[in-house]
Amino acid sequence: MKVKWHDFSRRRKIKIENFYHMSYDEYSQWCATRSVEPISRDAFPQKEELEAIVEIPSKENILVVIHKALSSKSLSKMKKTDIQSLCDTNDVDYTVQTTKKQLIQKLLELNNS
Repeated sequence: MKVKWHDFSRRRKIKIENFYHMSYDEYSQWCATRSVEPISRDAFPQKEELEAIVEIPSKENILVVIHKALSSKSLSKMKKTDIQSLCDTNDVDYTVQTTKKQLIQKLLELNNS
């Protein structure tokens, strides 16, 4: 039995904006692995629409945040989608299959460079 997206997202406090880095097909695959019925392709916002909704800090600001405020402990408390947006702003390469732990490691390696 599949759970409707609206109920799933409300229960877990997930917003569709968290998926701005994914295509609709990747989002559908994400939903399928969790037995969730995804929203329709027409209702899925395009990347341009989401960029207007989701405010992404500039690269310089985010690097300062990573260097000063984010340790592995604080990064591990964040949602994977938030970590992925940090990776996007810092031009860190990853795939959908990259684990949260691997993403954290890649971000922390920025501190060493």
